[in-house]
Amino acid sequence: MALKNGSQSIQWTTPNQDKIHLSKNKIDVIQARTTHLGKVTLGIDEGKRPDYKAMEKALASSFVHSYDAAVLKSSFQDWHQPIALIHDCLKVLPNDTDKAKERIKHGFVQVCKGDPLARLADERKYHKSNYQGSRRTLETSQPCLVRLRICLIRSYSH
Repeated sequence: MALKNGSQSIQWTTPNQDKIHLSKNKIDVIQARTTHLGKVTLGIDEGKRPDYKAMEKALASSFVHSYDAAVLKSSFQDWHQPIALIHDCLKVLPNDTDKAKERIKHGFVQVCKGDPLARLADERKYHKSNYQGSRRTLETSQPCLVRLRICLIRSYSH
């Protein structure tokens, strides 16, 4: 997804108007020979050169993760009950589960209405002429790719 325009990152906006900047740089490494491990490659610094291949590999998961976060943000920005969020897992108290499910349904509909991949393509203005060395095309007929889990926090009396 290395764009010919010299961009240092891939950027998009979530439905919540959060700006996402996906940037990966090539890591500077040295090789050392050790008596016990043989030849070892060590990362010494994150370089200043963009790693377009790494950005291309990370785009799909980063895009989906940004939508996970958008659904959670949209669903729970005014929630005043105990809640724990870990990556794409939401934990609420058992008596709040039904309310949480309803909020997620509403947030999911708000975030995923329309075609998220078409919006990404429109925003990034992807055209075949913008690709360097990539034969992949952006499919826009897929449903929204958000995945979330609701978990219960069980309280035990000791």
